[in-house]
Amino acid sequence: MTPDDVPALLRVFGGAEVMRFYPAPFDEVRMQRWVAWNQQHYAEHDHGLWTVILRASGECIGDCRLVPH
Repeated sequence: MTPDDVPALLRVFGGAEVMRFYPAPFDEVRMQRWVAWNQQHYAEHDHGLWTVILRASGECIGDCRLVPH
């Protein structure tokens, strides 16, 4: 996950239906912070979120996690 992924991730995480169980959909600033948090997590723990891309279309459909909670 890189800053270049922000527009594609925002198309997913900015949607009200996708984010119905979160307090609110992400805006661009929150999405940028999400990506920055993930990059920091990688730097500290050597693992984190992955952007999920459909191979056939190249469409971003979300993320998956290897993050301790």
